[in-house]
Amino acid sequence: DRPDAVVYAVNYQSTRSPILLTQPWQVVSGQGQQFPDYLLQTRCSDPTRDALLRFLDTLDGWDSDLFPTWLASTAGPCSGPGWLGVTCDYNRVTGLTLSRKKCMGQLDLSALSELPLKELDLSCNVFSNTVNLSALPRTLTRLDLHGNADLSGTPDLTSLPPELEYLDLSGCRFDGTVDLSLLPRNLIVLLLNSNSLTGAVNFTTLPPGLWAIDLSKNFF
Repeated sequence: DRPDAVVYAVNYQSTRSPILLTQPWQVVSGQGQQFPDYLLQTRCSDPTRDALLRFLDTLDGWDSDLFPTWLASTAGPCSGPGWLGVTCDYNRVTGLTLSRKKCMGQLDLSALSELPLKELDLSCNVFSNTVNLSALPRTLTRLDLHGNADLSGTPDLTSLPPELEYLDLSGCRFDGTVDLSLLPRNLIVLLLNSNSLTGAVNFTTLPPGLWAIDLSKNFF
């Protein structure tokens, strides 16, 4: 019944039970687990922090070096030393770089959709299944998902953020035929190489400023 407490459900060795924490984001250590694999926040005070933690909670796993700065922090991601991988501009989260952080599971971008991100780098992780690129923040200018070898399906490139300038989806397992007719007008770099894409590609409606496009190592 304490109003200043936060309750989490933490799963340690398949035993899930609520634990009372007297400080928000206080770390609780448990035998057999380096960090909680299930996290439930019952009180929200910082929408940006909550959005980032919701994204983290959708993953099946991540590098342990994220644990001290994200889950143990009582401050927001732009306060004090900040959070690992988070870039801020005047207390606004504008970038998220989690390249090579052993992030695994299905990539759900919906938790990040309301953040004012300009750059998102989730490259060289272990994301699997398909990805919904229409859920990206509309402010995004740079997206890097390369090197996620288990990302599959046909990427929808017709509903990308309007200000996107750089898109790297290389080295994944995307297949099918991509539609390049509605790419963002500001797009400068498009990397789709080393996938399993097929079919005909229409190059007549590419963005006017596009100066680098790589479709090599596919099945066109």
